[in-house]
Amino acid sequence: MAEALARRYLGDDQVDVFSAGLFAIEGESASPEAQLVLEEEGIDLSGHRARILTQEMLDQSDLILTMTRAHKKMLLSLYPDHGKKVWTLKGWVASLKGEAIDTDNEDIPDPFGYDVSVYAKTRDELKTLILDVQNIQKKHGEWKSEAEA
Repeated sequence: MAEALARRYLGDDQVDVFSAGLFAIEGESASPEAQLVLEEEGIDLSGHRARILTQEMLDQSDLILTMTRAHKKMLLSLYPDHGKKVWTLKGWVASLKGEAIDTDNEDIPDPFGYDVSVYAKTRDELKTLILDVQNIQKKHGEWKSEAEA
């Protein structure tokens, strides 16, 4: 959902966005619940297919965002050379806004296995964070934190 929302609100011409997981099932389609809640945003997820994160993907990325601190920790334990570019999404957005990172509230829970209302809540949280990034980018014309501007 994060990839699709980022593409919608940040635009493909601004940033190259892709998603991949440490434990994804390669080629798996998005869940029906994810497809349904993004349909409400006018986003078609029917063509989405899961990918496993690779060293090459990491090497080509300027920024790697995770949904949880546990994902970040695991990613850094597997690929320690990428430490400076790995953030949780919430932590990165907080840093862009010049705010302290709230480590007690840094995770975005995975809705997998829950009903559509949990997917909608996750979608809304992701959308809010991505719109924060969009607003910062519009204000500064590039990816700068509030502190750097």
